[in-house]
Amino acid sequence: MKGLFIKDLYLNFSNRRNLLLFLFMSIFMAFAMDGAFIIGYTGMLLGILAIGTISYDSNDNGMSFLMCLPVSRNDYVKEKFLYSFAMETMGCLLGLVIYFLASAVKGASVDLISQLSFGASFALIISLMMSLMIFIELKYGVEKSRTAMLLIYGIAFILVFAVKRIQGLQSGLIAFGNIFLRMPAIALAAAILIMYLLIAFVLYCLSLRAMEKKEF
Repeated sequence: MKGLFIKDLYLNFSNRRNLLLFLFMSIFMAFAMDGAFIIGYTGMLLGILAIGTISYDSNDNGMSFLMCLPVSRNDYVKEKFLYSFAMETMGCLLGLVIYFLASAVKGASVDLISQLSFGASFALIISLMMSLMIFIELKYGVEKSRTAMLLIYGIAFILVFAVKRIQGLQSGLIAFGNIFLRMPAIALAAAILIMYLLIAFVLYCLSLRAMEKKEF
């Protein structure tokens, strides 16, 4: 699995021009946007770069070649999950650094604890989104996965719109969320971590099942 990590790192970081453009855009967003939006922005971008390695692997029968190496399908799926999580985490940490530097230049005050908590929460959310994308790409292929993701985003938009429009639903969700907010901080963090691990494990199992059914 170490070889897969090295391969993906080379694929993502061999193009210095794109990396410089990414860094420039991140710094620009840090000064242009208020708040810690840059934390999620950089995490999402590096996560998308990580998921893009699946399409590289699929080009020119590359997946068939990889499966001829001493690499199992389980190793491949595990590496994609670990690699995407590492890239997302690195992106969020980079976003935190850029955000703090931009805030210092602008003379804005920063609450370190709240921003670290925000960055950790964003990293978990992005990780689940990337895990879902891994499953969809392995299940339906690169081309069909784009349509599937558009459908998912469309459904999410409809749900958000429905929450705002349906009377009582938004207040009910807020009341439900307040139950968790009244929990002790340690208990709340443990509950969030357990929910994250359960969802990630389910997506991993589904991705592994999809990979095992693929023919190369």
